Amino acid sequence: MASKRLPNATAQELQAQLGRLRIERMLRKITLDRLALLTGIDRSELSRIESGYRPINERKAAAVAKVFQVDTKTILSWAPRVSTRRTEAA
Repeated sequence: MASKRLPNATAQELQAQLGRLRIERMLRKITLDRLALLTGIDRSELSRIESGYRPINERKAAAVAKVFQVDTKTILSWAPRVSTRRTEAA
């Protein structure tokens, strides 16, 4: 499935706020619950991955890639870098 394009004025802002992985999921009209069901990955784990609080490993990236019909490297490139925000706030 080819990626749909976001409106030019807000694409970069949305990507910065939401992360590419979450945007791609939303563009495909897949809920977090549905993605969890299709991949076998816990919903809260997927949420933490999308939010940058947890890294995505290759096995999980492959499961998401299968649902999105892209290769694993693409999913790994879309995943946000893990944030240190939570540990800095503690």
